[in-house]
Order: sequence, then C-alpha cells, then structure tokens
Amino acid sequence: MDFSKLSASERMSVFASIAVIVLGIYAIAQDWGSLPVFSLLAAVGVLAIVFLPQMSPGTSLPGSKGSLLLIAAGIAAVFWALAALSWIGWIFGHLGRVDTWIFLVGLAAALWLGWLGWQAFQAEGGKFTLGTSGGGGAAPAAPEAPAPPAQAAAPATTPPAAPAEQAAPMTPPAPTPPAAPAAPEAAPAMPEADAGTGSEEDPTS
Repeated sequence: MDFSKLSASERMSVFASIAVIVLGIYAIAQDWGSLPVFSLLAAVGVLAIVFLPQMSPGTSLPGSKGSLLLIAAGIAAVFWALAALSWIGWIFGHLGRVDTWIFLVGLAAALWLGWLGWQAFQAEGGKFTLGTSGGGGAAPAAPEAPAPPAQAAAPATTPPAAPAEQAAPMTPPAPTPPAAPAAPEAAPAMPEADAGTGSEEDPTS
C-alpha cells in the first residue's frame, strides 16, 4: 500500500476509517450495543475500496470509486448516529465518563467519514455508477465486421484543354506607292521655213 499514490481526500478517508474501526471495537467492548458493528464493517469496506486498485490492479470495482465510498461511508455514519440516538439519555447523564467521550469521538469520526464519502461522490460528478460492464450474464455482443474499404473513384480522364491558338500578329498592309506623274505632252512642232528663200514669196509679184 502506497500512501503517496492516494489523493488528499483518500488519505483522510483512510485515517477516518481507522479511527472508526478502533473506536468501534472499543464501543462494542463497552457494551454500547450492536449498531457500531455496522459502522466498523463499513469502515473496513472504505479501506478496501481505497486500496483495492493498488493491491489487485486487475480487479475492477463494482462501480465507480466515488459511488462506493459514499455508500460505505454513509453506512458508517448513519449506524453510529443511530447508536448515539439510542443512547442519547445516557450520554447527557454521564458526560463525565471517559467511555462516553470516546463514544462521541467515534461518532465524530463516523460523521467525518460520511462527509468525505460525499465529497468523493461529488468530485465524480454526483452520479451513481454501480455494476460492472461484464455483469448480468449477458453474452458479449459480437464485434461488428469492419466495413470494406470504399474503392477509390477513378479519376476523371478529362483531356487537358488545348492551348489557345495564338493569334497571328496582324501585319499592316504594305503602303501603295504613289502613281508616277503623267509625262508632259510634247510641244507642237513648228513649221519649217523654206530653206531656199529664207522668206515667204509675195503673192503679188
């Protein structure tokens, strides 16, 4: 048993349980009735709940630790309180006796143990969890067969888009050469003079 692996609340539950066990044995020996016996047994149950995961890791508790601690510690507190109520007249008439104060210390230890069980129950969410998953004699359900892997869809064979045709560069039209100027018309030929006379003949001569 390793106390270092216990939480602070579990360690206080161990101390309270030991006090209830020791004082319960004393109360039974002093004839305080049989009710402290139930408180003693419940305190032993608290010790078993706290240390069972360490002593036997393969053994599962029949419920959550907080729920079981609440039940066991509650039984210890309730039965010691019932014993105190059954002896209430004797207690107030014999407050000077040592065994009376020892009984009252046992009552305080049992109530403290019940409070620690309530805190452990609230720390788990305040919901009862009793019973093991494998109980009830029911056959375990057969594991479901794994679903066959879905076939990967064949990728669509979309042909790659043809590259856009590059537009041919537009060539500007060749400039039209200007029309050649028309040749100047030839000057009219002058009539040649009579080579023999050099002057026109007078028609009257």
